[in-house]
Amino acid sequence: MTWVTWRQFRATALFMLAGCAVYALVLWIVGYSMRHAYNAEILGCRLADGCKLADEKSAFLREYTGTVNAVQAVLLLLPAVIGAFWGAPLLAREFEAGTQRLAWTQSVTRRRWLAVKLLLPGLSALVLTAALSLLLTWSVSRYDLVEGNRFTPLSFASRGVVPVGYALFAFALGTTAGLFLRRTVPAMAVTLLAVGAVLVLAPELVRPHLRPPVTYSVAYDENVRDYNADVALGGRDHPAFIVGYEVPGALMLSHISDLRTESGRLVYRSTIQDCLDQAAKSRSRAEGAAGVDECMTAKHLHFDVTLQPADRYWSFQWIELGGYLVLTAVLGSLAYWRIKHVRA
Repeated sequence: MTWVTWRQFRATALFMLAGCAVYALVLWIVGYSMRHAYNAEILGCRLADGCKLADEKSAFLREYTGTVNAVQAVLLLLPAVIGAFWGAPLLAREFEAGTQRLAWTQSVTRRRWLAVKLLLPGLSALVLTAALSLLLTWSVSRYDLVEGNRFTPLSFASRGVVPVGYALFAFALGTTAGLFLRRTVPAMAVTLLAVGAVLVLAPELVRPHLRPPVTYSVAYDENVRDYNADVALGGRDHPAFIVGYEVPGALMLSHISDLRTESGRLVYRSTIQDCLDQAAKSRSRAEGAAGVDECMTAKHLHFDVTLQPADRYWSFQWIELGGYLVLTAVLGSLAYWRIKHVRA
């Protein structure tokens, strides 16, 4: 049984392995190139007199953002490819050709047949994805160090242990779809659509709520703009609010926050009109912005932010992996139930 499974799986496995070998080579080249640039530009700047580290970091990110997005996008496509090209045809082709009857008439139980069919491709998906995820994590580690936020959707989904969960889930979904539909092409289409939908929607709808979020108050001062924050003003009767405030490394859940007074009341344009009038008299835009910040700081304003702290990164990785392993187990159980009742 194992030998037969390998012969059926061999062609797609070797093709996938060849593609992954090329991808691994690209990751190795990117990793060494990035390390060389990091040592020369970032570490070198720290040792050089008059070098602006913030400018060097910005230049480093501009240089490698496109490359990093490309290599991590490839790894994000891997689960869908595994599900559609390894999982979906695994059983669907057997039913299309009727070859499952031969195995079932040779004193091999249906569930044992299914277990053997799943074992080799499933383990291959696990090992391959784990190896590539580890290599990618190493390859772009200097970029992550400079960028400082591993909670961004693409970064989180392509690093650490969660890609293994995605791959196993996609493989189980493809296999189960093939078992129920018994047609290869429809099973592949369903798998691609379902895996794509889950991987797109889960980061927005599920991940932010894996643990209770943290909410705290931030005092408005001249340092707020260092966190990408800006004050947005509506009409005279509309409250002011803070947009874009980011805590380094955190998963931000609040992107717009009401600006409030020390007593908790909403801030309106009239509340800070004197600060705006002062800015209008300034000789330059930078001087005006600094004057507004100084004036607003004196009013003791604040706003609330809601987030998942950066130190929860690995707990989120393991929780999300566990969730996908549970889904994989559910799909596997469904397949085991279905194989017992399917007509030969």
